[in-house]
Amino acid sequence: MLIHTTRFGNLEVGDQQVLTFPKGLPGFEDLKRYVMIELEEYQPFLFMQSLEDPDLTFILMDPYPYVSDYPNRDTIRKEAGWDTVETGHILVRVIATIARNGVITLNLLAPILIHTRNNTGEQVILHAFNHLSFRYPLVMTCLKESTEVQGSCSY
Repeated sequence: MLIHTTRFGNLEVGDQQVLTFPKGLPGFEDLKRYVMIELEEYQPFLFMQSLEDPDLTFILMDPYPYVSDYPNRDTIRKEAGWDTVETGHILVRVIATIARNGVITLNLLAPILIHTRNNTGEQVILHAFNHLSFRYPLVMTCLKESTEVQGSCSY
């Protein structure tokens, strides 16, 4: 199917790429269908684009390479009440926010869970982990190769 997005223009996506969030997301309960967009130049970030609102895109990332003490998938699966889903069929992603000043924060308190077997998802609040932050600062180090904007960044 062809979808129109504000940020990425028109994109062709297959039906098998559509993620359904039966409950929507907090604050966006009426928007239930999304697609993941991965662009090499924006790694380690990926984009979760609403199919129902071309202006709505969430920036996501895998928390595990960057947050050493983040609860494991099995713990999050149980906290979310996904007891019947095998841990191997769950992806955990967190929403990243990039401020105008370039500071990147991660919402570790409310991860996005994706069931990879049936392409459904849910954003869950980890009540048992109230020490987690919804504004966890992602430390970013960039090595500039010149005065140009281009350079290599590590997270």
